[in-house]
Amino acid sequence: AKQGIATPTFDYPKPKLTEEICEADRADLFFIKIFKRKAVRKIFLKYWIKIHQENASATSKQIAKYLGAKVFTHRSDTDPPFKAFRVCMTYITKDMLSKMGLGVIINLLRKVKRGLGRVKRIIFARNPVIDRHLRSSDSMIETFREWGYFKEKSQGAPLILMAAGHGYGNVGDEAQCGACIGRWRRVAPDCSITLFTPNPAYTVALHDEACEWAPRVSWFRANTSNCYDDKQPQFYRTYRSLRWRLLLSAHLMRRGIPILICNAREARTLQVIQNHDLLHISGGGFLTGKTRSRLWENCLLMRICHILGTPVLLTGHNIGVFQDSRDRRIAYKGMRHARYIGLRDRGVSEAELATIGISGDHVESTCDDAL
Repeated sequence: AKQGIATPTFDYPKPKLTEEICEADRADLFFIKIFKRKAVRKIFLKYWIKIHQENASATSKQIAKYLGAKVFTHRSDTDPPFKAFRVCMTYITKDMLSKMGLGVIINLLRKVKRGLGRVKRIIFARNPVIDRHLRSSDSMIETFREWGYFKEKSQGAPLILMAAGHGYGNVGDEAQCGACIGRWRRVAPDCSITLFTPNPAYTVALHDEACEWAPRVSWFRANTSNCYDDKQPQFYRTYRSLRWRLLLSAHLMRRGIPILICNAREARTLQVIQNHDLLHISGGGFLTGKTRSRLWENCLLMRICHILGTPVLLTGHNIGVFQDSRDRRIAYKGMRHARYIGLRDRGVSEAELATIGISGDHVESTCDDAL
């Protein structure tokens, strides 16, 4: 800007969920993620300035014209970004032909094609999981549809995500949820609250707040299969598969890499977590070894929150009664990064947490959330 050069800006309207994502949209979303990296922006701006200088060649000026008019905005339906790339490549090819000759260009393109083929074979031959989940264009479209946009920072209004035992019509769980919502409204009147629930229609009608499918539904399909029953061997197989896929996807998502190794519904939950400022797990007695599936699910949820940079707050819990070393290990990995752990029994849960190595000023007994 100091040199009088127009600054490139991104001006992409986000496609609606009801619209089909076309090739141009996929290119837009890819470039948004690529240019999120500071090193890429630095290199690009260096050449952006170079092609805008007065002594730049006609080809460079033409490329700059198309980049500025088409690639960095998406307003023209008749000339989408990927067509601008073809035009730019036409100018580049003409310029190269005039200087290098047709034979040299063809030989160079053959080498590039062979090199890309080797890279592709190495990636997909040695990674059958990537091959299975990512080669389908439909799966990539769903990926961009569900989490193709970076987190929008809240403008002073905190975005609160709540998870608990509500959604099944239990009077105690619904009372705890309602009390927590009322408490958030008092301490942060302008906050936006979203509830994880296994029954969105019921929860919206009862609490009048935005809802998303709870992880037990979006990840374990608790409403339609027995994958969530910890007495069935299928639960453990499902958990092991989900754990590595979701943790890896969360790491990739945090780094802005447009790859997910999970389906659209699982990815939607990851996006919801990333888009909120805080996860509040309201109380109950479900973080115990007696309800293993709930314990493992919520500890996995807390690990993913830590990876995505979303703080976790727990209030009004009974924690403990761990059945074996697996429960203790999973509980430690999930709750060790929690910012605050509020308990509703005097000393019992603190002692259980101390046995797995979790203690400190952030762990204290208060009361049941409904009180």
